[in-house]
Amino acid sequence: MGSRQGAIKAAAARLGISLEEYLTKLDAGLKWCTKCKGWKQITEFSKDKSRGDGLKASCLQCGRVEVRKDTKGKTSPFKGKKHSTTSCQKMSLSRYGNTNRLGKPCSSEQKSYIRQRTIEKAARGVKHPNWKGGITPENIALRQSPEYIDWRKGVFERDGYTCQHCGDNRGGNLEAHHIKLFSDYPEFRFVIDNGLTLCNNCHRKVHSKQR
Repeated sequence: MGSRQGAIKAAAARLGISLEEYLTKLDAGLKWCTKCKGWKQITEFSKDKSRGDGLKASCLQCGRVEVRKDTKGKTSPFKGKKHSTTSCQKMSLSRYGNTNRLGKPCSSEQKSYIRQRTIEKAARGVKHPNWKGGITPENIALRQSPEYIDWRKGVFERDGYTCQHCGDNRGGNLEAHHIKLFSDYPEFRFVIDNGLTLCNNCHRKVHSKQR
């Protein structure tokens, strides 16, 4: 966020206008064309979402295309310098967790979309490089599916990550138990109300009584 503010200040200085005037122009939907030497409506530039402002530096009227300077083989102007502690902290925070291309934390909707797209694009079955003809039993495949993982997480969250029999709340010691057996009631496999959070010992005791 700080770098974007700096870029705006630099752009206003290049044009010889105040920062307030420059921001007013941006709020009015205007963009400066360096070849036409004037402000134009933002719609007069070709769109390109790869840029921060959602526009490519190409004016539809003059066809101006920004030519980037070739810095190959040149010494970096930052060589020998170090970032300040404040700058390091800002860069660290901008990269913390799931962030979008602007360095801002992703919203819950964005995270959900990214997760769904990742699941859809994941190589499975014959498309996976380790495919061996379908030798994995159906039971194991189901328990490793995204639906099962979501069901298990939903059961844990509902029960507060605590065993409902003895109160054990050690994360690595908890398991999601199917009240109606996984094998006998396939229609209830991914129904959260059919799940119960139990520790390892309590889970074994429950299944020993069901035999």
